Amino acid sequence: MSSKTLFGIVALVVVLVIGLFFILSNWQDGGKSIFRKFDSKTTQQPWWEDVEETPLVNILGDEGYQSIIDWTEGYIQVSGRGTVDPAKAVSEADAYSMAEKTARMLAYEKLAETINGISLTSTTTLKDEKLASSSFSAKVEATIKFAREVGVRREQMSDGSPMVVVTMGVFINDNEGLSKVTLPYLQDKTRAEVVKKYLPKTRSDENYTGVIVDASGLNIQPAMAPRIVTTDGREIFGSMADLDIDWAIQHGVAGYAVSVEQAMKLKDRIGDNPIVVRALNADKADAVLSNDEAERLAAANMSGEFLNKCRIVFVISNSSGK
Repeated sequence: MSSKTLFGIVALVVVLVIGLFFILSNWQDGGKSIFRKFDSKTTQQPWWEDVEETPLVNILGDEGYQSIIDWTEGYIQVSGRGTVDPAKAVSEADAYSMAEKTARMLAYEKLAETINGISLTSTTTLKDEKLASSSFSAKVEATIKFAREVGVRREQMSDGSPMVVVTMGVFINDNEGLSKVTLPYLQDKTRAEVVKKYLPKTRSDENYTGVIVDASGLNIQPAMAPRIVTTDGREIFGSMADLDIDWAIQHGVAGYAVSVEQAMKLKDRIGDNPIVVRALNADKADAVLSNDEAERLAAANMSGEFLNKCRIVFVISNSSGK
């Protein structure tokens, strides 16, 4: 054997060893370490761990075919489960490979279904806008196509058949998330709209840094572009043309919390001195304020100018006062 051939064999072995080490290190614990970037984006817990359902965390389906929409952490997670008849596979490895392909296909389908149901505004879902615009639809489909695979779990069923669960997800608000597609689209679409706005009669003497809209007990629905309006329909907040679109893409048009106390902790969004207003009613995703509360908020914004910077948190809970 020539030295050149020997060197080639040694180099190949080294490459194989390095590749094997990379695969094993990244697939440990069911693939949980593959997307560490995702771990750091969620402050509560990794996506694949148990998530408790709340008014801001919607969980549909069972563990093997599940979708989670978390408006607090700002992500959508889905899982698809695949199995295969071992008799149709040439080996155990082939059987698991077939099951994984099925699981991944089902996860993509579930992700598309879940994303289509997301509310953009109080009157439209993402699916509605996809039907209205082919270019918008193509961008959403691209977001789905490049969704992150955040977990692969392989198990064996009681009858010996292989089972694989693939978990995938996208962020709601992020330069890689849905907001990157949806918010510029909504801004362009509504730029020419004539909006009847509420104009304050006074200016607050206090320098407020944001607002907490307490809509607890009103069955308000989370959305990507909610509004704050008066009882006669005048808009206090929500005109997409006026927003800091870059900040909104990264952090969302508004934040959500399950209590005023939790909202107060979101200082990166609403600062140290937010005004708290109580919503009178809810119109799907929009908070409706009384005339007195509308004046308080609009007057505070005259001094702090925080609304167009999206320094807003909606409080949503099952009952008032939570």
